[in-house]
Amino acid sequence: MFPIFTVSGKPVAFAGRILKKKDNVGKYVNSPDSLIYSKTNELYGLFQAKQAISRADMCYLVEGQMDVISMHQSGIENVVASGGTALTKPQIRLIQRFTSNITVLYDGDAAGIHAALRGIDMFLEEGFNVKVVLLPEGEDPDSYAQSHDSTEFIHYIETHKTDFIRFKSTLLSKEAGEDPYKRATLIKDITSSIAFIPDMITRQVYIKDCAERLHMSEKVLTNEVVNIRRKRAEEREKAKLEVRSESTDVVRSETPESNSSQNGLTGEAGLTVQRSHSATVSQRSGLETNFYNLFQLVVKYGERPIEVDEEQFTIGELIIYTLEGDQVQAPRPVYQTMIDEFKAHCKEPGFKAETFFKFHPDPSVSALAVDMIADPYRFAEMNNEMQLGELVKRLLFEIKLTVINGQIDELEQRMKNAQAAGDINAQLELLKFQPMLLNQRNEICKILGNRVIQ
Repeated sequence: MFPIFTVSGKPVAFAGRILKKKDNVGKYVNSPDSLIYSKTNELYGLFQAKQAISRADMCYLVEGQMDVISMHQSGIENVVASGGTALTKPQIRLIQRFTSNITVLYDGDAAGIHAALRGIDMFLEEGFNVKVVLLPEGEDPDSYAQSHDSTEFIHYIETHKTDFIRFKSTLLSKEAGEDPYKRATLIKDITSSIAFIPDMITRQVYIKDCAERLHMSEKVLTNEVVNIRRKRAEEREKAKLEVRSESTDVVRSETPESNSSQNGLTGEAGLTVQRSHSATVSQRSGLETNFYNLFQLVVKYGERPIEVDEEQFTIGELIIYTLEGDQVQAPRPVYQTMIDEFKAHCKEPGFKAETFFKFHPDPSVSALAVDMIADPYRFAEMNNEMQLGELVKRLLFEIKLTVINGQIDELEQRMKNAQAAGDINAQLELLKFQPMLLNQRNEICKILGNRVIQ
């Protein structure tokens, strides 16, 4: 049995390895997803490895739990496992809290490598420096760590690690051979990966390298990357518009006029829907205010270092990684742009958030930054690290409280809809979530010093 801990050290699930093979049963049996655990949001070993990852500014990524344990026993502690599942953005962002350098260890299985290649594109999209190590044939991190000490293992990694784009181009070139169609597919595949890289200079370096290796025109590859990035941006905007349209339709369908005549709802039920709708509008307004206050701190103090629970961050990193870890969606696209841009450039020498955002080429970003700089700051000038840290924590809790209040409103509305429809099973299922949300709200209210609502 392998206990699974959150990044803060709380046990939330288990993975069980079957010792004797049984028909129609996989090697592992995992705890099901629940209110406190989602397999896609956790990485095995991160709690034990996070300090070593920060010290080394490097994380080794492997597949299984035994790989992590054997590497720890051999003396390599900055290692985590995806647990045999496809990588997800929440998992990648957990690692990003401690480093932007990742080395992926493969055991040489061709099918496994191709499956993992798709997930690594997400590392590139988040601005990671990605290296790949292919272990000797017949070896995996578990077996190699058991037969080698940490010095030998690290020496092998350092002498065999390859840049991800170069590794991918070499791997796919061997498979494509001289077939023109396969080579064209190869080039599209590689340019698709390069297009995920957020930093323009890094992209251009990779384009130049691939052009030389693949005997292609640099201009052709550049144009292909630009086209891919433009299409992805258009798809994101289209998706945002669809979400906004759906939200508008939902609001219209839940007005008192449309509901009071359905399912025998009385005028009192209609008033209830109206109160829920008003609460939703208020909640969105509160979330916007919370984001403005937080990003005013990102703009003014984003590059300032701060220590939280013996871990080193900058103010901007602490705010952005916490929001992403809690899966809080930005209320407006401009905030998401600021998040993406901060992550892409905050490690650059001499980076100063106020100057960077004030003169940003995107007019929506620069206009908001100028407003934040010119706006009389509602908090005293923060020269004390402890005061600044406490302020950041408070604002993050305020955002979490706003989100939870919105979830409670939504849950209550869904319960009322289920009651109106006479769906007892749906009511009972929804009722399971209510105590957890209310407890979370009360805990945050206690921290913020607000009146606890029972």
